[in-house]
Amino acid sequence: MKTGERSYEDILELFSENVKKAVDNASSVSIDDEVDKVVLFGLGEQGVVAKLIKDYFKDKLSITVVNSELPSWVNSRTLVFILSFDSKDEAVDIYRASLRKGAKIVVVSFEGKLETLCSKQGRKYIKMPYGIDERETLPYFFFSVIAVLHNSNLIEDQSVFVKDVIKTLAKKDVFKNSGLGLAKRVRGKVPLIYTTPKYNAVGKGWKVSMNNIAGVHAFTNSFPEIFYSELNGFEKLNGYYYVVVIRDSEGNMKTRTMFEEFKKDVKIQGVDILEIGISGGCYLTRLFSAIYMGQWAAYYLSQKDIVE
Repeated sequence: MKTGERSYEDILELFSENVKKAVDNASSVSIDDEVDKVVLFGLGEQGVVAKLIKDYFKDKLSITVVNSELPSWVNSRTLVFILSFDSKDEAVDIYRASLRKGAKIVVVSFEGKLETLCSKQGRKYIKMPYGIDERETLPYFFFSVIAVLHNSNLIEDQSVFVKDVIKTLAKKDVFKNSGLGLAKRVRGKVPLIYTTPKYNAVGKGWKVSMNNIAGVHAFTNSFPEIFYSELNGFEKLNGYYYVVVIRDSEGNMKTRTMFEEFKKDVKIQGVDILEIGISGGCYLTRLFSAIYMGQWAAYYLSQKDIVE
């Protein structure tokens, strides 16, 4: 249900507060049976959430992200999270496929057919708060999954890291200013967003926000993949592009050398490039700081009078 009463700017102003509320939204939900693997389904922004969770727990938990069919190996020891605000047909199909395979199922949604199915068939269902706008659901999807994973003893307690996220994002003016500066740089051009592997989901998040909120094209890829394909595309430019590189400021020397080579090649072709180093706080804070900055940039890109 969309309230239609708040602007996207109002929603972004409340981001850190929504993180606080989201932490409690699934505090009582858990899976008691043994789980070997985790599958996350989501499309659009919910797909971004799934990728964020996969990136965050990359070395701690076996997570597979899907956006169409379930893997053949899904069975009764698999936990499937279905993230869908309004029970899209694809989400219902994944739910039914998971049911046939005997998987554990947790649905995070607001309304629609999935709520009815979970109620009838006794599956775990986490409902978004009443009156929430779809554009502010990212924290609710993310921290609902985190809560269930912790309650089910699949991950360690994340409360210390979550508090750091809330404290950092509460300094909203920092992110507003960064987002405005980025919007001014890329206005009138096609953003090409490149990231290190740890920030794959951030690149995807920026792209989705710029597509959905600003109504502009944006594309993303990650290192080192671009060296084996996309770099050649700069030799015959057929549009106006602006390259944004998102990297962890704590990256190793090999990564830094790779970036320097890439920047040199891009600049030779006359394409502007901006390098953004994400620093400070824990990894969860850095992920959400980068996501939050990208959302502000998308908002300002949608407000041409402000950017100009």
